[in-house]
Amino acid sequence: MKSDRSCEICKGGHGTTDCQMTQEQVEYLGYQNCNNSYGHEMMDQLLERDERRYQENVVKFKEHDTMIQSQGVALQNLERHVG
Repeated sequence: MKSDRSCEICKGGHGTTDCQMTQEQVEYLGYQNCNNSYGHEMMDQLLERDERRYQENVVKFKEHDTMIQSQGVALQNLERHVG
């Protein structure tokens, strides 16, 4: 029984909205089938790399938020002392 779900981005056996690839990634990898073993490995590596970068950015944003909050507290303390 053939699935009616066929990704318009990578031609895989899932719905287009479920695809974790962008059209640019598919074109960069140079393949049009997520079921291709080599392509699937490349996709997994690309997704893992993107996830690592995302997590690194989350950590950096949290650090920046903390620094901004600290600076805000420092400014409030300065305003209290200077008047």
